[in-house]
Amino acid sequence: MMPVATLQAAMSKALAHLKRTTPAELLKGGAGSADGTSALDSIEVIWLLAKMKRAFGHSVLDLSNVPRSQWSTLGAVSALVHDAIAEMP
Repeated sequence: MMPVATLQAAMSKALAHLKRTTPAELLKGGAGSADGTSALDSIEVIWLLAKMKRAFGHSVLDLSNVPRSQWSTLGAVSALVHDAIAEMP
């Protein structure tokens, strides 16, 4: 199983590519967040989850069942995806 930090690094790299920046620059934006990672817009979260869906062949996480406060940062999304992957059969 992939550690949360590795998953977060992969997501950070993908998001940085989308924003045409570096993962290090993305992390600078997280200074004010509770977990120290970048705050994400809803569309960014959906885009990241679509990347995970492509990798796994099906949806990994249903955001309609998760309060917005639990998926507002890169760290939080990484942790949710990690937990969802761990629960897969």
